[in-house]
This record gives sequence, structure tokens and C-alpha cells, in this order.
Amino acid sequence: MPTSNLLYNLPRYKTDYNPPRLLRIILNENFTRIDFGYQADSKYIRGGWVTISPKTFIRSKGSDEKLVLTQAVNIPYTPDKHHFKSIVDNLSFSLFFPPLPDGVSSFDLIEEVKETPTSFNYHDIRINASNAIPLSNRL
Repeated sequence: MPTSNLLYNLPRYKTDYNPPRLLRIILNENFTRIDFGYQADSKYIRGGWVTISPKTFIRSKGSDEKLVLTQAVNIPYTPDKHHFKSIVDNLSFSLFFPPLPDGVSSFDLIEEVKETPTSFNYHDIRINASNAIPLSNRL
């Protein structure tokens, strides 16, 4: 586990759909925080809605251990939904998980094991140590 707070801006990742944009990752000894930005979609009336499954997890590449979501900030848990008011609305939200093990260089974030067009599934999220920005320990 990281002994200090490390920030990774705009990490690289793969996804098959158009879910929220993964903006940054914060790692520390107590949690893994992943911040997202979501733009309402013009193909839906008033931008549609968004929600997150409480069963969402992260998993280090090469590991079977699932680190399950511990807290969601500014996004409701399924079955509740955040309904956008217009197609120009956007939403920022954060997901918290247990800390990733030391030395992890990539991991997956999985909302639904069987992916659908509305799943927030991200694969091969890269943590590049050379891009880490140390933060104050007062998060």
C-alpha cells in the first residue's frame, strides 16, 4: 500500500462503450479513489440518468481478488438514479475502494461482469509511477 497520497491524472484505460471519463486516481494506505466526469448524452431525453452498482469492484491485473466499492460520492447506488435535467448537464463523482497492493501497475474497474452498453467497465487502467504527483497527507 502506498505510504503517501499519490495522484495520477488522466490515466490510460480501455473501454468498449462510452461511460464516464476516468479523470484521476488517488492512492493511499487507506483507500483507492477514482474520480470521474460524465457529460449527459444527447441521445436521451434531458440527458438520461446515471447510477452505480454497489457491487462494483477493482481488481489488479493477474489477481482474482476483488476490492469492492466502499463509498460512492455524488452518484447514487442502483436502483436509485441521478436524472439529468438537460443534455448540457454534467456530473463529477468519486468511487472509493480498499487500497490497491503496492507495485500494481494496472487494474480493471468492473461494474458488471457481463458487460452491457450501460456498464461502467474499464480495463487495463494504467498507473505509471513516473506520473505520480505526491499530495498532502491531509486528504
